Amino acid sequence: MLVDKFRLDGKLAIVTGSGRGMGQCIGLTYAEAGANVVFAARTEKAIQSNVEKAKQFGVRLIAVPCDVNDEAQLQVLADKTVETFPSVYN
Repeated sequence: MLVDKFRLDGKLAIVTGSGRGMGQCIGLTYAEAGANVVFAARTEKAIQSNVEKAKQFGVRLIAVPCDVNDEAQLQVLADKTVETFPSVYN
């Protein structure tokens, strides 16, 4: 089937702005395609909600509140991603 050519099994996606809109759609679509997803946005409630929605796809997910304009918050995003998905360095 054509959709099988677009599988992302075993991949990792960090999706910023994933609280709503296009970012939300991208994060949920990647999860549906089999990718593990880090949902990141300024609104924790929204990204936590998207993690709950994506759980049905059986992939690993985390929500990390992050304002990409703040360097310290970007570092936290990177640290939490590596902590949860240590194979990102392999």
